[in-house]
Amino acid sequence: MCAGALSKDGAIASRARSWWPEGGNQGDVLASAVLTLLIIAGISSYLVRRKKTGHARTALPPGPTGLPLLGSLPFLGPDLHRSFAELAKAYGPVMSIRLGTKLCLVVSSPAAAKEVLKDLDAIFANRDVPASAKVINYGGRGIGWNGSLASWRVLRKMTVRELLNTSTVNAFYSLRRSEVRRMVREVHRMCGTPVQVWAKTSLTSLDVITNMMWGSTVQGEERSQVGKEFSEVVTEINDLLGVPNVSDLIPALARFDLQGVERRMKRLHVLCDKILSKIIDMRVRDAGNGGGEGGEEKKGGGNRGKDFLQVMLDAVESTAEAPLTVDNLKAIMMASRIDRATHRTGELAAEISSLWAVGQHLSKLGSPMGRAIFGQKWAYWAILHRC
Repeated sequence: MCAGALSKDGAIASRARSWWPEGGNQGDVLASAVLTLLIIAGISSYLVRRKKTGHARTALPPGPTGLPLLGSLPFLGPDLHRSFAELAKAYGPVMSIRLGTKLCLVVSSPAAAKEVLKDLDAIFANRDVPASAKVINYGGRGIGWNGSLASWRVLRKMTVRELLNTSTVNAFYSLRRSEVRRMVREVHRMCGTPVQVWAKTSLTSLDVITNMMWGSTVQGEERSQVGKEFSEVVTEINDLLGVPNVSDLIPALARFDLQGVERRMKRLHVLCDKILSKIIDMRVRDAGNGGGEGGEEKKGGGNRGKDFLQVMLDAVESTAEAPLTVDNLKAIMMASRIDRATHRTGELAAEISSLWAVGQHLSKLGSPMGRAIFGQKWAYWAILHRC
């Protein structure tokens, strides 16, 4: 096998000599030499890798063969899900496919998805971290991509118990209502001028999440400024996370960062880290002075004495099950801002759109009947209807 591979490489090298420049300058000779070596090295590595994994290929699900280095990327359309659906018709609901040099498993049926994402989640949860996500996630110290199982369990338990449970959501109901009302009043004051609804809803979502995360640590004009800065950075981060990155598909090229995705994400990470570090330092200083633990949750109707930031800071100092660091806390705060702001912003934008859509029907009803049928939506639409 090795002799055959060497003979093939030798044939390629001999053919490569036919286009070697005889009388060119030194730069042309050097470029040709580098190109020849790269071609030989690429083909040799492909043959070696194929020899090592050839016996394991039969254990993989069926799938397209693909090209060396590129895999099946040249044959996929812009709508990736449609391309996978077409391939699933030929290879079945579970197939293996190479995207670049990455071997991927594609499931395209409810039963297969349930088995992979639920029944065998412990096996398939160890997924590769995208280069941009690894930067913004403090090297995989959050929940989404955490290499330490013990740390992941502690973070998940604390997040579900302190931030995502029903009592916490209910405790902040009045806060969410007041923030939405404030946004509606701002939109009303801008009657007759163009309104960027997405920007308004995004800022409102971030304000609500900010209060749930670190309460009243930042107040007044400083709070508005921090929210605005964070909103702008989070928007850029979301856009950058959706950019296809060749470094994720061909890890050998990751060190070169050909698209500059990692470089831009590091710049955004520095901006976010400054804001988070400032907030944490303020909370630690306030806690040392005997305050800063109440937060806005009391205003939201809750009876809890600590917000999520204070709970996590206490865990950093006292958790014995798995060592937690401030970077774990920052990664959780960052992920919560990015994920929940994106989802909640879409919900608020859809809510405002629905208010306008039913406007003609509401206008035909009297105030008592409209309030009885549409509840709180009547109050919001009544303000918008004055525009």
